[in-house]
Amino acid sequence: MKSHPCPNMKLPEVFIFLLLQVCLFFVQVNAQQQPVNSKPNIIFILADDIGYSVPTVNGGQSYSTPRIDSMARHGMNFTHCEASPLCSPSRFMFLTGKYNFRNYSNWGYMSDSAKTIANVMHDAGYATGIFGKLQLQYSMATMKNWGWDYHIIFELTEDTVAYRRYKTPALMANGYRIPDSLTAGKYSEDILTDSIFNFIQKNRTKPFFIYYSMSIGHAPFCPTPDDAAFASWNPYKNPSDTSFFPSMIHYMDKKVGLILDKLHQSGLDKNTIIFYAGDNGVPSEIYYNANGIQHIRGEKGNSTEGGTHVPFIVYWPGFVPQGSVNDDLIEFPDFFPTLAQFGKVKNLNKYGTIDGHSFYNVILGKSYPAKQQLFCHYDPHPGFTDLQRWVRDKTYKLYDSTLTARAGNFYNTVKDEKERYSLRDENLTPTEILIKQNFKNILDTIGNWPKAPGIKNAAVKSITNTSAILSAIVTSSGSSPLIDRGSCMANPFIEAPFLQYGRLHDSITALGKFSQKRTNLSPQTFYRYSVYAMNSNASHSTNFVEDSFFTLSNPPLLQPQFFNAAADAGSVNLDWGNAKFPVAGAKSAGYLLVYSSTKISIEKNANGQAPDKIVVKGTIVPLIPSLLPKLPAVSVKVSGLSPDTVYQFMLIPYTWNASDDATYNYLTKDALTATATTAANIVAKQRIEKYTVSIP
Repeated sequence: MKSHPCPNMKLPEVFIFLLLQVCLFFVQVNAQQQPVNSKPNIIFILADDIGYSVPTVNGGQSYSTPRIDSMARHGMNFTHCEASPLCSPSRFMFLTGKYNFRNYSNWGYMSDSAKTIANVMHDAGYATGIFGKLQLQYSMATMKNWGWDYHIIFELTEDTVAYRRYKTPALMANGYRIPDSLTAGKYSEDILTDSIFNFIQKNRTKPFFIYYSMSIGHAPFCPTPDDAAFASWNPYKNPSDTSFFPSMIHYMDKKVGLILDKLHQSGLDKNTIIFYAGDNGVPSEIYYNANGIQHIRGEKGNSTEGGTHVPFIVYWPGFVPQGSVNDDLIEFPDFFPTLAQFGKVKNLNKYGTIDGHSFYNVILGKSYPAKQQLFCHYDPHPGFTDLQRWVRDKTYKLYDSTLTARAGNFYNTVKDEKERYSLRDENLTPTEILIKQNFKNILDTIGNWPKAPGIKNAAVKSITNTSAILSAIVTSSGSSPLIDRGSCMANPFIEAPFLQYGRLHDSITALGKFSQKRTNLSPQTFYRYSVYAMNSNASHSTNFVEDSFFTLSNPPLLQPQFFNAAADAGSVNLDWGNAKFPVAGAKSAGYLLVYSSTKISIEKNANGQAPDKIVVKGTIVPLIPSLLPKLPAVSVKVSGLSPDTVYQFMLIPYTWNASDDATYNYLTKDALTATATTAANIVAKQRIEKYTVSIP
């Protein structure tokens, strides 16, 4: 007689028990196919300067990317994802779901009141964290306003941009600068991924949204911890070496794999969807091989296919069709509503106009009305670079005819990827004529800013060695209330200038005059600037000043120790001690000597002012010695003076940048003065008297 599975149970009870066991089995099986939470965790990895053909799975032949390739083989690989040619415009579209014409008015700046995908996910109950490259103005208030619960970010200063992006990184963690002693000798991506794992562990009981904004593979190109050269690498002495780019790509792939492994080990992989994308094409310094083509040069910054076509992979075991390849058109504003839909957000109205379209269904293998064309408004440094706008599909691309760059050009990007030969109207097929006309209709109706605010009289004044005041008059608010006004500033001769000087907004949103003092500028440096006003419809007006200005040199540090004057009948001998001049921050230095037979008056202390701001009554004699910056004791003879006259003298040390007077920097506070009286011309008087006496 066979033993009963539960000997103390009666037959009906056994039947019920077995039925429950079967149900439990199916529940367990089904649990492997359903998220633990009703909302999946989301990790979006955005790699820097990674073009489409970098991963091997997309035809790349120069780099090792086994983990990214594995993501594609076990997830969904999108073959037509298009970004902006540069990172900041792309990331702006990702964060806001909007085309750049709506609210992108300067590189590295986003309105404090803007709504981002982090706001959406936070409002949906997600813990939100950003790790890595922010590339926006920074404060704790703005990070909270943008929806981030936690952040550890870099690229806050020019020093970070140029040198400390990787080894010994300069990082901010939730409002506090991480001491250099804690980051010394460490690699940024290691610190960031460790922070991501801590964030996951802390928030594993609720849904989390992680934006991993990688720095690889942006310049400076340098060794990773896997390279022998890393230990002795000095970012300041060896800022960039392209030979390390392959190693950086492999390390990026390694970090992606580490995230996948951690999720699997923690049991969260079945409830976490991972997105991986690049933000624009490969840097132009890099040459690589792909799809049998040798020595391809990176096209970052170009609006061609090589500058905008990026990899995009979605991985979610058990939900995303494994090994699927999708050729639908995807653009960066589409990420916003797609992520929102995974967060079960149904209404996006409170986040403003959203230009993106969700492709949620296609990720899960469901039916999806694919886009027929993509639009891009590309103006990375408004006022400093040419605006480009285009519409494209998988084969054709049309540039806006109203612009100077590639104006009205129509290309077959499959046959002419580099866009060397614009298609002529007389050679178009009937189908191509219809496509071009459709594209033109889109360009004529999208991205306009009707009734933008009015601005006039943009100006710069009160320039010093470290500051300047920008001003303008806002004359109208356009079609809706004014919400923001301010100034933008850049030094175009350094990398990523807007990250250092950026945009300064005005908390007063009224019409009329406004001015803003820009501080922390560098001496004797060339700057350009603009002023702007924005209304609640995101229409903005920006007047760009064509002229540029130089900040002044560092001013003299101290006056000479003495200033003496000794006169004879027609001249005065002057001598003085050394002024103290800065050892750096001035191309030249010297003295300004002012003398007059009446009292010398200077309208105001002009320290830090250009010469046209100094009003001097008297004769100005510039004295520029040849030995700089340390000046010897100086003596000079002022001749041609009238006898028997009282003369006033003033000595003003100054520094200057070049031959342009506007770059002088004077030190008039407590300028040294001296007085001398020329002697009477006795000899001449005696001769006149003798001649008079001899007259008959």
